[in-house]
Amino acid sequence: MLRILAIAVLTLMGISSCWATTPLAEFETIIKHSQASVPKEGYVEFAQSSKTKYWGRMVWTIEGIRYDVRKTDSLVTPLVGIVSFDLVERWFNYASEADARHAVHPKQKKEQAALYNFRMNYGYQANAWRFISGEGDFSFIGDSTELASAANRRNLPIGNHKFSSNAELLYFGVTIQTLVRPWLL
Repeated sequence: MLRILAIAVLTLMGISSCWATTPLAEFETIIKHSQASVPKEGYVEFAQSSKTKYWGRMVWTIEGIRYDVRKTDSLVTPLVGIVSFDLVERWFNYASEADARHAVHPKQKKEQAALYNFRMNYGYQANAWRFISGEGDFSFIGDSTELASAANRRNLPIGNHKFSSNAELLYFGVTIQTLVRPWLL
């Protein structure tokens, strides 16, 4: 009877260790949670230009998420995780706010776009993932039909900013702060 009880306990211990979350699974959960902060159809905002007086309908999406987890020789940070993604802004200009909200009668023939490349660095410390630093490159602005080739070329950045905290993220506009902040853990 004692032998059967011992086998049952060892079996349950083995099963429960299979259910334990691995650092990689935790990292993937963080990525999915952060990605979910932006709706699949995009984050939409409307604004009027102070120069042209046109209304813009901007749609922001997170695209091309890539990540990797690597072992290190460090005792303090045995694993590092790197996530990179593109934050894409697409827009048309409209004569009125109503036109922008209903997406009718754009003032230009081609959709415009801007591309921001982000790279986030994480460390696995004390059994938890922690945000270490990030970097954002503003690398393209122009006709959205050229966006795919620009993303593939990874043009030299028009602007670059490194950050390691919410305060340093203030360099970017409010919308970018809103969309990137969930990645800071």
